[in-house]
Amino acid sequence: MADFSLCDTPSKLDAALVELRSATHIALDCEGQNLGQEGGKLSLISVSPISLKKDSPPIFLVDAVALDDRTLAPLFDLLRSNKPIKVVFDGRMDYSELAYRHGAQINGVLDLQLADIRSRTLRGESREGQLKRLSPYLHRGQVGGQPSAYASVHRLNGLESCAREHGVRTTPKLDGPFIHDNWMKRPLRDDSLEYAARDIRLLAGVYACFQEKSYMDECDLLLQSQKYVSLWDAPPRSHDTYKSHPLLPLDILQLPSSREALVECVGCKRRLTTQSFSKTGLRLPSKRRCWVCLAVSVQQHTKQQWDRDDDLDCEYSDEYSGFGDSYGNDSYHDFDRDNYGYDGDW
Repeated sequence: MADFSLCDTPSKLDAALVELRSATHIALDCEGQNLGQEGGKLSLISVSPISLKKDSPPIFLVDAVALDDRTLAPLFDLLRSNKPIKVVFDGRMDYSELAYRHGAQINGVLDLQLADIRSRTLRGESREGQLKRLSPYLHRGQVGGQPSAYASVHRLNGLESCAREHGVRTTPKLDGPFIHDNWMKRPLRDDSLEYAARDIRLLAGVYACFQEKSYMDECDLLLQSQKYVSLWDAPPRSHDTYKSHPLLPLDILQLPSSREALVECVGCKRRLTTQSFSKTGLRLPSKRRCWVCLAVSVQQHTKQQWDRDDDLDCEYSDEYSGFGDSYGNDSYHDFDRDNYGYDGDW
């Protein structure tokens, strides 16, 4: 018997809200077409009470197509409230979709993607381990050649890979590739409902694991998470490379004090502490990219070079998992000097 129910009528939503309001923590995840991006659409709001004592709390899949915003208002009010705490995993797109298209800003957020980053330090992960995670997003020769440039750059885990890394038991994936274009079709397919429910199970499992291993300082994590999920002041465009990458934005885990000077990054357009930039970058305002945006720029430049070489039928070495031998440290250093005027003071 399925542990989830589809809430596609006002009465079903009312019944779900009774359970949700009595919980201290609820798992929250949204599904849709290009969710949170410019022009995106919301399909489902998946919610479930989190209980460390109850094996299978109910999962409610709220149909945001069948129910209009007026009917969904009581649920939106719950999301705006600081209680119960909403447990998410990378809630940036969920927040963007709900806040900017439905007026439902999520408050009281606990983002487990940030707790996952913190857990690496608590588990004793070395600096070399942190840098190794950046591959294959960045060529390992680039990271190894300039490790100080990536000291504050962290690769994010997805929910599935996070659960696997921490040994959280997962239910089997659906057979075959999942078709995300089906989210706006009605009636919803069984595999779409199971996909949404599975994400909530994974989310609850990771939360229980992190609680058991004391990976979360909930007070600090609530402050960090609120800043993280509300990072953007409008839905991002799908082609914005400075917002669609697998790296942790800066000044999230270390919140700046009100006395620290802030300067704007020309990549992500965020105002960040001066420690977020190289010395040379601070001297060149027109090319002032934070450490994360620098990494994104290097990756984009390298990808364009690979694409050009593909057009020329260049061969690549298997040793580099598709990266050509020609992309040694020299070419990366040339890119840094030519594009940013760096003179070695990373």
